[in-house]
Amino acid sequence: MSGHNRLEIIGNLGRPAELRYTQGGKAVLGFSVASTRKSGGNEYTTWVDVSIWGKRAESLAKLELDKGTKVFVAGPASVDTYEKQGGEVVARLKLTAFDLVLLGGGRRGESRGNGQRQQRAQGGDNGYHAPPPNPDDFPPDDFGDDDIPF
Repeated sequence: MSGHNRLEIIGNLGRPAELRYTQGGKAVLGFSVASTRKSGGNEYTTWVDVSIWGKRAESLAKLELDKGTKVFVAGPASVDTYEKQGGEVVARLKLTAFDLVLLGGGRRGESRGNGQRQQRAQGGDNGYHAPPPNPDDFPPDDFGDDDIPF
């Protein structure tokens, strides 16, 4: 039985998207996404390094993917670990995005095309094309760590 690896995240770009090319000439669009949640009066931010490959990367590089842009991204995730010079082990969450939706609301809530502008990039037809979740459909996290039974 094969597994299923798909991470879906809604957040804001932490830096502008940057288009690069591999030595073999393949396009790679890279950016980071920060997703922040509140729980018990505290804020927790998860950073994800996102990459989009090929012709989709070149097409999306033409859009305004600036720091602060709100996006939905989905695709397989992986974790890279490495050791810093001082011996500290660092882990980075990475996602190869097959789905990208611009959700509008750039930096400081500025509108991008009155919130109606969406761009979706899908790769391969794997039979699963879920619409992006609406963050307003989920209740707030009003519980603390002591409320979780495990």
